[in-house]
Amino acid sequence: MFSWLNANTLQGVLRALLAFGGGILVGKGKITQDQLASLTTQLTDPAFIGTCMAVMTGVWSVIHKQQAPVATVTSTTATTVAATK
Repeated sequence: MFSWLNANTLQGVLRALLAFGGGILVGKGKITQDQLASLTTQLTDPAFIGTCMAVMTGVWSVIHKQQAPVATVTSTTATTVAATK
């Protein structure tokens, strides 16, 4: 289904998003171009991406397990029948 989604594609998308957001920050004078280049290189490192995916998997698991438990339905028919006998 997602055969097009591989490490190179993910790095490319991440690099484009960083360039967009970083361009805004450079334009406003918040960071320098050298800082942006360094940040982009570090954040597109495959080891960093793998670590983020592992952490996101753990967080997703905890959030999924914290959802409201399914209410248990008890049968009152058996209790009613036993009480009337």
